[in-house]
Amino acid sequence: LFLPLHPAFMTLTRQLQVFHARLSFVAESIEVKASILHSRSPSHCFSLVEDVDASHPADILVASPPCLLYSKANRHSTYAEKMAEATRVVGELRRILDLLRPRLLILEQTSSLVTHCPAAYQLYLGMCQDLPYTVLPYVVDAHRDCGGSHHRERLILLSVAT
Repeated sequence: LFLPLHPAFMTLTRQLQVFHARLSFVAESIEVKASILHSRSPSHCFSLVEDVDASHPADILVASPPCLLYSKANRHSTYAEKMAEATRVVGELRRILDLLRPRLLILEQTSSLVTHCPAAYQLYLGMCQDLPYTVLPYVVDAHRDCGGSHHRERLILLSVAT
């Protein structure tokens, strides 16, 4: 929905057409979602993100890790819990990026990550630091940018292979 709305995405869209991207696999860490995804694409599904291996190449990786810890509504999580989760997620994503070397990573997270846990945000930004990717952060609002009926800001990190 948001790709055509930003000039940087227009260039990216043209680049993706050259990639000839294909569906390689779907990974999910929540069992209910995994079973639904598996029923729709049985040959392309892992039940756990941790099970991703090099047996399926990937051109594009889309990641949407849990965001409740960084939500504005969350008043109970500690800084240590937020950092532990960010460290775990970034570690898994780095492992998968290093293993599969997709041409593009699109990571979606709550925009509150930037303000509610800046150290975790920096961890996400630094995820590709020593890998051959350029990271481009964008904040997208459902209403402002996509014509949705409500305001809901999301942080989109695009990591493009260089």
